[in-house]
Amino acid sequence: MKKIKIVTLIIIIFLSANLVQANNKDVTISNVDLANGCLTTIDVHITENIAKQEDLIIDYDYGKIRKEGVIMNVYYSNILARAQWTDFPSPNNIYLMPSSILLPVKRWIKNGIQTNGMWWVRVVLFKNGTC
Repeated sequence: MKKIKIVTLIIIIFLSANLVQANNKDVTISNVDLANGCLTTIDVHITENIAKQEDLIIDYDYGKIRKEGVIMNVYYSNILARAQWTDFPSPNNIYLMPSSILLPVKRWIKNGIQTNGMWWVRVVLFKNGTC
């Protein structure tokens, strides 16, 4: 009986680790220092794994947002794995907070973005200061 519990625990740990790795593959974040600012690019691969979430919350620590603001552009791609980007038709319901960004994944899917692995959403943020 103890062996069954141990094997079950090992399987659960293994599956949990795989889910975390899948999330890391679905979201890519890069930061580049530019003169007096920081350019952050967040790429979200819209997959079945991402579609399981109502909203995607990404850590983005920028406590100065209340006083200094940030410039944000949103794009999507559904051709040749990010080879061509198009302005996102309506980037509403994306919430930028002092410590995170909320992306409404379920709403995007409801509005036509598919979870077949061809679709990407890119959020580009430019803020004052260094990365």
